[in-house]
Amino acid sequence: MFGTTPCVVSCRLLSNRLDYVTYVPPSDEHLAGFTGYYTVPGSPEDTSGDEVLFYFIGTEDINQPSEIAILQPVLTWGNGLTGWSYASWNCCPSGQHHESTPFQGFGPGDELFGAITKSGNDWTVSSVYGAKNTSLTIMDSSRNFDWMDVTLETYNIEQCSQFAQGPMTFSNMKAWDTTGNAFDMQWAAATGTTMCQGTISVESSSEVTITHQQ
Repeated sequence: MFGTTPCVVSCRLLSNRLDYVTYVPPSDEHLAGFTGYYTVPGSPEDTSGDEVLFYFIGTEDINQPSEIAILQPVLTWGNGLTGWSYASWNCCPSGQHHESTPFQGFGPGDELFGAITKSGNDWTVSSVYGAKNTSLTIMDSSRNFDWMDVTLETYNIEQCSQFAQGPMTFSNMKAWDTTGNAFDMQWAAATGTTMCQGTISVESSSEVTITHQQ
């Protein structure tokens, strides 16, 4: 049975990535920026539970010997709010801010912009819709963000009607190194078919789509 208290996910887990593709930049070309557009999918048919959906582009310092962090503009369903919201995350190293203040006021079919950019010794994650922008800037702390992904992360999904309706499309994605050279992201599928016939389809280096059947 579902509880009446909304789920608030503050300690997120790699194991909860349901659908994702990955790209590893060349070892001698350090990532300096990753951007993309999100087309908001239809809201879940069943909104009575405490399901949480996180859609994002992201980058991790995957070879960090201690704490691994991921920078990500995150489109969220639920997680303590009603409906869709958008926020910037740095998930989740100790001693640093983890999340910007989320905003709402958009819905299915709207287009959002997400950006992860480096300037000097700082990284900035920006989550943008029109004139709205919620950003998070954190210190580099000598981290090399050397792994990229496009992901749906889920919590408390018990039935197909709790997934978003229709496709979630990430488009016009771009990434570049510290010299300004663009990456040709050759996305590798990390997951196959998942629950409710979930698929993640690489349309091109700049476009990825995630779908689940209701």
